[in-house]
Amino acid sequence: LANDRIAVVIEDAGDSDLYDPWGGRPVGFALVDGGAMVSPSEFGEIFILAGRYTFFTDRVSVISDGSDGTAVVRATGRPLPLPFIEPLLSGLFNYDLSDTYAAVDYALPADSNQVSVTIRFRSQREDAVTVEPVLHAFMYTERLDTFVKGAGFGQGGRAGDYLALVSPTGTSIGYQVPGERLASGLEQSGFLAKFADSYDVAACGETEVPHAILTVAGPGLQGLQKALAEADGTTLRTITGVVRDSGGTGQGGVRVHALSRDGEYLTRTTTAEDGSYSLAVDPSLTVDLFAFRRGDGPVGPVAAGSDSVDLALPAGGLIHVIASELDGPTNLPVRVQVLPTGDDLYSPPREFGEKKIEDNRLHVEWAVTGDVTMRAPVGSWEVVVSRGYEYELFRETVDVTADATVEVEAVLERSVDTTGFMCADYHIHTYRSPDSGDDSREKVMSAIADGLEIPVRSDHEYVNSFEGEIAELGVEDWAFPVGSIEMTSFEAWGHMGVFPLTRDEDLPNGGATKWIDFPDESDPDREVTLRSPIEVFDEYRARPDEPAIIINHPRGGQNYFSYVGLDPISGLVDNEADWDTTFTLVEVFNDSGWIKNRETIVADWLALLNTGRRIYAVGSSDSHGIAKSPTGYPRTCLDVGVDTTADLSTSLIRDATFGGNSVIDGGVFLTVGIGGAGPGEDATGTQLDIKVQAPTWVDVDTIEVLVDGQVVQTITILPEDADPIDAANRWEDTVTISPQAGGSHVIVAAYQSSGGNLSPVHPGRRPFGVSNPIFVTP
Repeated sequence: LANDRIAVVIEDAGDSDLYDPWGGRPVGFALVDGGAMVSPSEFGEIFILAGRYTFFTDRVSVISDGSDGTAVVRATGRPLPLPFIEPLLSGLFNYDLSDTYAAVDYALPADSNQVSVTIRFRSQREDAVTVEPVLHAFMYTERLDTFVKGAGFGQGGRAGDYLALVSPTGTSIGYQVPGERLASGLEQSGFLAKFADSYDVAACGETEVPHAILTVAGPGLQGLQKALAEADGTTLRTITGVVRDSGGTGQGGVRVHALSRDGEYLTRTTTAEDGSYSLAVDPSLTVDLFAFRRGDGPVGPVAAGSDSVDLALPAGGLIHVIASELDGPTNLPVRVQVLPTGDDLYSPPREFGEKKIEDNRLHVEWAVTGDVTMRAPVGSWEVVVSRGYEYELFRETVDVTADATVEVEAVLERSVDTTGFMCADYHIHTYRSPDSGDDSREKVMSAIADGLEIPVRSDHEYVNSFEGEIAELGVEDWAFPVGSIEMTSFEAWGHMGVFPLTRDEDLPNGGATKWIDFPDESDPDREVTLRSPIEVFDEYRARPDEPAIIINHPRGGQNYFSYVGLDPISGLVDNEADWDTTFTLVEVFNDSGWIKNRETIVADWLALLNTGRRIYAVGSSDSHGIAKSPTGYPRTCLDVGVDTTADLSTSLIRDATFGGNSVIDGGVFLTVGIGGAGPGEDATGTQLDIKVQAPTWVDVDTIEVLVDGQVVQTITILPEDADPIDAANRWEDTVTISPQAGGSHVIVAAYQSSGGNLSPVHPGRRPFGVSNPIFVTP
């Protein structure tokens, strides 16, 4: 559907990449300029629902080509439950629409920014059906900024006249229900549901339901609000001005926010390159303006007493950092942070919708070229430069003066010897997961800056790798891409990493295997039924990649170990029919360390080992939001025998992972062996060699040696245990163990027992390291 203003793309009938899997829904929104689609929206998915029902689309057709003034595209089909959420909703919505038939019409008039969505039901039932409650739902809401009139940004669950999905510089979308407000709703993991009034589907006839109005406009929120005002016949007041620095030069990229005098959030815009801005607001309101750009001091409130208001940023300067490795490469990829030396930083209110950096940091930059320039207000600041857990920190306090640049030359020392090991994070989400808004390039940059060599993309129900991003950034020397998926059964029986996988562009979602059966073109009468986890696992394992299943975050809710009723003492399960006896990998450490998991998932792991199964731990970040959840904590460091990405291969990574030839590194790197045999290998003997390494900024004070799941030795690491020449070598010695005659498994853990975290690099994360088991006989 297109006119001279906007375009809306409706997907044809058939298999879809969306969570609504049957086509006939909007899959693209854009502005139109000169007959071409421009500034496409990064929106995710808008469900067209009747309660828990969507529509099994059998046809999408053009009803009107617009020659009469309005273009109409129609999707027809029978109502069926929305598959991915049916296990949750079936008990809440007890009415049945499956014996009706429906048409969904999308209508776009000429010279309009609005598409009306109308559902027409045809029923031969003898009784009417009340659709209650009525759901208006959205997926992948983390990709764009959700806005509710009056509440502001970041509060999509609040009630309001409309919900907006805002692209700061591109096409935005407004969603309204004709004649009523959207009631408050719920937000969970990128799924947003709003509620509206019920309606009846009449017996023995047709019922027309005005379902929604989609307003498509841009750029940003301002473009959308102007289009809504035009549609309503409302005249807005325009406020213009220029944002300048302390020297009087106009500044681009500054966000200008408008609030009413009583504190109601109204709107925002971003200044042009010359610092100019324009805001349209309700003329009946008294308006205050605020300005914000990261690295500058805050501005406001400034009363907009006239229609022309200039704003002045506080005095500031620049910090320029160049990083290199001591006796190593220049242009070293690093994480660069700027921290206050005094008071806490200003943090814009949530309703402003500004990207937040956690833990009181002015900047966190991923300088993959080792070169970055950042703004900072006049004053004293600490610059921290790091590169993961193998390097010492560089810290320097600088004084920023007005309109000047401070030069910082950061030279980092690599102090932890990981020769022959390269580290992986198997669980990294991007905007292609419904509950993450992170740009995939940023995820790669963060991984490289934190010294992670093998970032594994693991989006929900979507096969992909970071191959394209790594090539685009030109960082092949620092990172190796591996494809995977997080197979996500929602609250059915858990989430699983499937690794490695090659994307198939000809299949929905790159080749995601269905965990729930539902009708499709090949079998339109198939029922919506939950599949067995073993059936799904085996279907993945049969692929040419020969992938393994990683049991991700196995406890809590309906995750796999809880679903099957795994006993953490015996290693036995209640639900044997769904218990897979083939998997060998468990995500024991998910954005967490040894102490947090010791009595839970670590206990599960040890119990499974005690049943005789060779089960190996992996540690991964499960990073959804880079501001709160860093990639690479923890990481799984693989004994691959090479030290450059050029020498890596997917098969080498796969085999080392499958074989348990790895240690988990949460800031502490362990080297363990018995007679030359390492983790995942068979050994003979009683002498266990242990080496504990950590950069000097990481605290570690305890070693535990476990034989057959029992702690047989606890060793306190004292400051004087460190090598006087190599300070990162915190403890190294040989201990005697007593394996059983029939064989035992040996695990070593090192950690900080109390206090201490990985600040300032990964604040709040506890230092630890764990080996995978060595299987030993006396």
